Parts: sequence; structure tokens; C-alpha cells
Amino acid sequence: MKKIVIILLLFLPLFAYAAEKKEEKQMRPSLVRVSPIQKGTVNPLQDFVGTVYFNQLSNVASATNGLVEEVLFEEGESVKKDDVLVRIEHEKLDANISADQSALRGTISDLTRERKNLSRYEKLLKQKSISRTQYDQTYYLVQKLRQSVKTLESQIKAKKIERDEKEIKAPFNGIIVKKTTERGEWVSTGKNVATIVNTKRIDAVFNVPQRFLKQLQVGDEIKVYIENKEFLGKVDAIIPQGDMSTRTFPLKIRISTDEELYEGMQCTIKLKAVRVEEALLVPRDAVIRRFGQEVIFIDNHGKAMMVPVKVIGFENLNAAVAAQGIQAGMMVVVKGNERIFPDMPLMVVKGEQ
Repeated sequence: MKKIVIILLLFLPLFAYAAEKKEEKQMRPSLVRVSPIQKGTVNPLQDFVGTVYFNQLSNVASATNGLVEEVLFEEGESVKKDDVLVRIEHEKLDANISADQSALRGTISDLTRERKNLSRYEKLLKQKSISRTQYDQTYYLVQKLRQSVKTLESQIKAKKIERDEKEIKAPFNGIIVKKTTERGEWVSTGKNVATIVNTKRIDAVFNVPQRFLKQLQVGDEIKVYIENKEFLGKVDAIIPQGDMSTRTFPLKIRISTDEELYEGMQCTIKLKAVRVEEALLVPRDAVIRRFGQEVIFIDNHGKAMMVPVKVIGFENLNAAVAAQGIQAGMMVVVKGNERIFPDMPLMVVKGEQ
């Protein structure tokens, strides 16, 4: 026991030295570039609340009649384009196709034989060894058999198309949101069997006063916020037919995303207002997202002070922000802010890092 205590006493200075070096390393100043907060004017941003809609929705219908043999999906299930959703009974149709194919083979065989006869009769007719009537009978028989081949081929093609229609397939990648048929049911042409939506193509629709729409054009990129997440969308349409009671017009923003969103979700956008307000301006690069909110870092006597802010507008390369405890003249971190944390020592450098 005494030996263990002695060993620990011998190594205590080493442990203390290592801890001191670790703390020194952790507190090493971070190189940053700063810029002063300025007073200025800005067109404040105004929030608009909208709704998420699926851009691509299909009520999948049957293109043929028949008894449902298999249903290969359930509501809420993900499917890929051309996945078979429903199989309709096709045994009788398969038998008809097989019979037509057999008849076609026989007709082609007859046609081959009569063509040989016709070729032989042409020579005999030139030699005047047979009558014209005999030749004409074979000639018209060949024409009839040719027509029969074409008819059978068309019938088989049509029945194969109908056979393909006995398998109802998904028109695109998506999720089944409604199931409207079951095994053993009779479906007729045009009957809906399922509803499928593409959750990767989303429209966010907002009702916006006309004065805000003047600043927008189709194709403009705009940020859409859904469930505290930011998505980049493009203005897809500005509908010129509005609500007469509210004097607002539908603004449709198209979003493509790999995240699963749901129709009916709330979404928001920020648009510039017409009025001008005084505000505190910081470079746009000074505003970052940290812990699910927008923040800036102030150089507070050589240490980083994190301040949550609300962006109220943009003016050229500056963002207008509102926050408690900040004022014009304070130095805000504009480079290196992505790697610093509250109370971390700062070393301010000039120029590009």
C-alpha cells in the first residue's frame, strides 16, 4: 500500500503539468477578423406563413377491366417508378394470346406454301401450261393470307398491351397515401386503385399582398423555413388571381429536397417591406446559425461573446439585426466565427486569413 502511495506522489507533478498544458492548449486564442457594427437604414423583412403541398400527386387508375388478383402495397409504403401495385386476373387473356399466336404460325406456314405455288404458277402461266384462272386463284389466296397475318399480328399486339395493363404500376417514385382497392374486387376501366405522392417535390404556397410581389420574378431563389429548417426554393409562379377580401395573391415556391416533408406543414418566408427603418448593420458573414438560432460573436475585451440576433432585413452585403446588448461601434467577428465558442480568447488579425 505504501509503495502505491509513493508512486502516486512521484507522478502527481507530471499529471498536474499535463493538465496545465491541456488547459493551455484548449484556451489558445482563435484567429479572427472583425468589423464594427454600424448604424444604417434597411427595408425590414416581413414574415409570411404558407402551407406545404405535394407538387406531384397521381390518382392511379386501372386502364382495363378485371378481377383484382393481387394488391402489392399498403398505405404509407414507399414505391419506385414502375413497381407493380396491382395485378388483375389475366389467365383467359393469356390463353387468347396463345391461341392467336398458334393461328398466326399456321397462317404464316400457309402463306409460305402458297407463295411458292404462286412463283411456280407464274412460270407455268408464261409457258401457257395453266390457265389464268388457276393463277389468279393462287394470287388472291396469297393476298388473303397476307391480310390474315397482319390482322393476327395486330390482334396479338393489342392483347399484349391489354395484358401489360393487367399490371398497374407506380407512375413515379413516391409514397402511397391512399389505398382504394382490395384483392377479389372487380375493377373497371378508370377506377382509382391508389393515390401516390412524390414527397421530394414540394410547393410552398403563400398568400402575399401585391406590393411585396413587385420585387419577385419567376426563377428567383428564396429561402423557405419549415420545421426550423432552411430550404432553398425558386419562385415557380405568381398567380394573378387573388383573394378579393384580403387583397392577397398566391405565391408558389418550388422546393426540391431529399428530406421527407408532409402536405399541410406550415412554412414561412421573409420578404422585404416597402418602408425604411433605422437599424444596426453587420456584414452578412457575421451572422451564423448556432444551437438552432442565428447568432453573432462580439469581441468582448479579447473574448468571444455570443449574441442571439433576429435578422430584420438585408442591405447590399450587410444584414440588419436586432438584439439586446449590442450597439454601433462594437466589433463583430466576420471571419473565423464558425470555429469559436463563447468565452474563447480571440486574436484579431488584419486582412484575409
